[in-house]
Amino acid sequence: MRRIDQPKFSAADVFSTCISKVRKKDLKKRFESIIPDIESAEKSYKKLAEKSMLYTFSDDLCIRRNVTKEEMKAVYTQRMANSGGPGYEIYNLLKRGTFNRTCPICGQRKVSTLDHYLPKASYPSVVVTPLNLIPACPECNKMKLDDAAHTSEEETLHPYFDDLGSDRFLFAEVQNGEPPVINFFIDPPKTWDEKLAQKVKNHFISFELNLLYSMQAIDDIIGQAGFWYQLNKEDLKNQLSFQAESRRMAHPNSWQTAFYEGMSQDDWFCEKGFKKFIE
Repeated sequence: MRRIDQPKFSAADVFSTCISKVRKKDLKKRFESIIPDIESAEKSYKKLAEKSMLYTFSDDLCIRRNVTKEEMKAVYTQRMANSGGPGYEIYNLLKRGTFNRTCPICGQRKVSTLDHYLPKASYPSVVVTPLNLIPACPECNKMKLDDAAHTSEEETLHPYFDDLGSDRFLFAEVQNGEPPVINFFIDPPKTWDEKLAQKVKNHFISFELNLLYSMQAIDDIIGQAGFWYQLNKEDLKNQLSFQAESRRMAHPNSWQTAFYEGMSQDDWFCEKGFKKFIE
């Protein structure tokens, strides 16, 4: 869950590039006639996104204009996301708009595609609008449902617009059971309003981030167990606390920050309880 810089490409320029090699004269003429609509939709999209109100975005392009949803979707699938399409270079540049090619949706896996924040099946006017195209890993892209949100709380985080700052909201705890479990959870700062808090929780649940982070955490336990075996309880606590602080400096709400902080504060885990995860 990371914020990224907004693309510098305009929707009209991207759309014009994508349709530049359309051979059918009638189709190209119809596409060119809707460029003002593409520009208008981009302005409306940005205003609503800045207010966390994209759930109110209305798209009647294919009702008002002589283009179909299938034709508009093909502008993206055939002329932008396709390696032979005129918009493919822009597609690749948008994918590189994250730190270390890391998916901003989960903050963990690597980017290999673009996700339509508002689904292309229902919102044809923003099908190639850069602000609606989020660099994503395949897993997050597949998990994103086409169902439209009806409230801000039902939306997921928008990496171009939602800035959560440096306040801590992601935490982890160990549940000592058979087997034990590393559980990640959202605990919003008291300074957040309820709308933002619910939106973050919805994002966390929608993309199954607890499961993802838990699996990553167990991999870390397995990888470091050999070293941890050599430490007593207090030394391990100090080591985990050091790791947490180092991770916090890089990103306050990474799963690593939450994991190492949570484990450093757990007596059972530091009294060799971590062995239960690899037995």
